Amino acid sequence: CTEAIYISGDTVLYSPLYEVGNRFSIGIALIHVGRATFPWLTGPGKYTMDGKDFIKLVEQMHPRVAIPIHNGGWTHFKESDGSLSSKLDHKPATKEIVTFPGAGVPRSFELK
Repeated sequence: CTEAIYISGDTVLYSPLYEVGNRFSIGIALIHVGRATFPWLTGPGKYTMDGKDFIKLVEQMHPRVAIPIHNGGWTHFKESDGSLSSKLDHKPATKEIVTFPGAGVPRSFELK
């Protein structure tokens, strides 16, 4: 197996993340999205990527499969799968490699 699994964790887009795609062949990228914010606690900053940042990272990282995760169920997430899917409608090549996981639906992926 020569492919890596990348898990972003709660982070925002910043240039060192691009290095991951330059250094490794990413088979599966699990990327935390949803634009999580806590304005009453820390102001307007975001704790996870928004849809625009997700697309930028995927286009730079070139994973074989990109899976947006950790973006629903709580009020601090400001973007949903639906809003990300709408943004991806304008990026058909990127949308082709994105898989939206269904809640509680098992999925399997093979690394090369």
